Amino acid sequence: MLIARKAYWSADLEPELDERSIGEILAELATTAGDDLAVLWEVGDDLRSLTWSQLYAVATRGATWLVARTSPGDRVAVWAPNSLVWFILEYASALAGTVLAPLNPALVDPEAEYLLSHSGAALLFTVPDSAGKPLLERATDLHPRLPQLRDIVELEPWGAALLAQPAPGPGPDDPTPTLPVVRPEDPFLVQFTSGTTGRPKGAVITHLAAFNSARYSALALEPSDHEVWCTALPLHHVGGSISLVLGALAVRGTYVVVPRPTAGDVLRLLVRTRATHTGFVATVLQRLIDNPDFPSADLSSLRTMMGGGASVPSALIRELEKILGATVLIGYGQSESVSISQTGLHDSSDDKATTIGRPLPQREVCIQRLGTRVEGSAGEIAELGEVGELCTRSRLTMTGYMDGLATDDEVFDTEGWMHTGDLAAMDDRGLITFHGRAREVIIRGGENIYPREVEEALLGHPGIAEIAVVGTPDPTWGEQVAAFVRPADGARLDDQELRGYARQVLAPFKVPVIWRVVESFPMTASQKIRKNVLRDQLTASSDAPLGG
Repeated sequence: MLIARKAYWSADLEPELDERSIGEILAELATTAGDDLAVLWEVGDDLRSLTWSQLYAVATRGATWLVARTSPGDRVAVWAPNSLVWFILEYASALAGTVLAPLNPALVDPEAEYLLSHSGAALLFTVPDSAGKPLLERATDLHPRLPQLRDIVELEPWGAALLAQPAPGPGPDDPTPTLPVVRPEDPFLVQFTSGTTGRPKGAVITHLAAFNSARYSALALEPSDHEVWCTALPLHHVGGSISLVLGALAVRGTYVVVPRPTAGDVLRLLVRTRATHTGFVATVLQRLIDNPDFPSADLSSLRTMMGGGASVPSALIRELEKILGATVLIGYGQSESVSISQTGLHDSSDDKATTIGRPLPQREVCIQRLGTRVEGSAGEIAELGEVGELCTRSRLTMTGYMDGLATDDEVFDTEGWMHTGDLAAMDDRGLITFHGRAREVIIRGGENIYPREVEEALLGHPGIAEIAVVGTPDPTWGEQVAAFVRPADGARLDDQELRGYARQVLAPFKVPVIWRVVESFPMTASQKIRKNVLRDQLTASSDAPLGG
């Protein structure tokens, strides 16, 4: 609730936190809802399923395998697209007390090597191919440079072996496996993000934070007794691994595996599984609507659709709700703190289009006045309607960055507030309006892109003396990446060569689409590049070839 006309929301303490590990919750469902469907996936033309009791048995076998090769707290990396076995591995890791460290399959080798090294991953699960990228071969080539990595495991055969084992039965020949005690405060997942240093950092999320963040978001949907959740959100993002997988766990619903984020695949599975809930980013949503099969698709079972990552026009929200009879909701969160706020089922279309909702339970949220934070202290609380930095304080935030005491101090102040780096304002109803990314994160099609990381990678090109990367609005992707470059003395920069170089050192979604060659940059008095001026230049002029 709001306090004293300030931009401060006191945490709602109901429902109470679920103080169990994810493995304990899964075990409970295997007993109380054992025959209910936990997961659906396609194999050719067949639609297959596992019940909660079957999933628990398979995940326990996977956990037993992990326990024989790891210790609790060891990091287990997974570099693969969505699949049933990825889903099983998430639960197996939770039961084993290991910490899952997901990697985006689109990463290039230097990026993957850095994350594997920084995480100290003991095991790496991967696949031979992902969208034409030979991940297993590349991981094998990286292995000699990763001394802490004990083994590389091919994901799908590992999962097939678990699924092929007969279900355990009672008696001395089938003893219950001994698994470690996992506490709710133990780390569950390391989600890689970026901060002010420009290098990816691992946000450590506990079992308690991961499950309850997903649970409160899911409960706000007023779920039915037979939820079926089908979405293309990737499992290497917290939107997939936490919000969707654990959200379905929280409501005893069924998770649908969507291996490819194409509009046709998503639409087919929504219809085939009689999905009740889906999540989306603006790009996937638009492709779904534009699909020729969309008008005739039977989506009458769909109740709710959760958006995030980019603004959704109010007209589109109204159109979707009218056509589908489903309620659109908008959520906001970060890798460091999943599901901070969310619109409600009964909010207006305008509120859904212009706000990121109210804080979810168990979260204090405030807007701190810009320029009032000194040497790690908390800043002043802003007035209602005043734009400042969005901050949250809760047991549902990350515990900190992996091996990152210095960067932790940048994010957490002395009063325990986690500073999101995002600009926002709060109104007298507690609704929060997003006003931009103080950390200049670019969100392209739901993927977070950090300008400094792109800049550092591209500065390896000998012809670039200085570079500034900014985001520019795009009607399809939400934002696109633009690079302003100042050539080194005597260098002649070629558009094709720069794009080719960028593709070698960056994942495809991070490669700049717009390039500008400049002789100098607009600078502040402290000699920092004025990126807002560069963004304004892009907005004021149409796209032109390199050097235009």
